[in-house]
Amino acid sequence: MKISGQFQSISYVQYYANIRSYIETCKKNGINIIDACVHLMQGVPYTLEEILNYEKNSD
Repeated sequence: MKISGQFQSISYVQYYANIRSYIETCKKNGINIIDACVHLMQGVPYTLEEILNYEKNSD
């Protein structure tokens, strides 16, 4: 039987943690999660500087 909720390897855990961290950081700084994911999938994710300055620039 397959056990759900388990990662196949440590590298998958690291991928998950990195993506989750990126999304949560964007969310906490007012960036739309869908936009953040689109940027990520296009290979041009928001930089930390862009994320931290997002609320300042959107006013």
